[in-house]
Amino acid sequence: MSFRFALLVVAALTACTTGNTMPDGSVEGPVVLTPAFEPPEGYPYPLGDLTGTIGGTAYTLKSYNYSVGAVDPNVWVVQSDDTWRMRGTFEDATDPKAETPELTFKANPPGALAKGMRFPATVELVKEDDREETVLLRSAEPSEVVITGFTEGGSGAYDRITATLTGTLCGPSGGGCVPMALRFETGVYQNDW
Repeated sequence: MSFRFALLVVAALTACTTGNTMPDGSVEGPVVLTPAFEPPEGYPYPLGDLTGTIGGTAYTLKSYNYSVGAVDPNVWVVQSDDTWRMRGTFEDATDPKAETPELTFKANPPGALAKGMRFPATVELVKEDDREETVLLRSAEPSEVVITGFTEGGSGAYDRITATLTGTLCGPSGGGCVPMALRFETGVYQNDW
């Protein structure tokens, strides 16, 4: 979220317009800031849901699609050389800008996603504010993703997956470990279009 906000600030600042610049370097007339990006209605677009428990605490989070002019979903799989990389981020279910915990997992699936596929993942539960990101819990050992449902999206559309994410998360210093049992259903971008 912070990275996207920084990009919007840079874009807005580069879209500034000013009055006429005089030979002495002063500016004649008012300085006007023109926003470079006005989010469309419904932005960011809901992509999917994650529910379950971490250490007995219930979580209901959502993945979003931040794509406007470029592909930028919260859940994606890309292939680089012979390695597949997956990343999924789930944020507040009602307000993705809220400073509430968000869950991110990273994995290297054995290939393009398919029903029945199992693979290890690292997981972090973090809380972000405008200045920093605090890790609340993280994988002490690899968690497991199991794809229980898969629907191909077709050319130019996101695929849909249903999966479980299970394992144990611990505090940043390695203590206070708790079980995690989550289920998610979401759109996912795979670079096999």
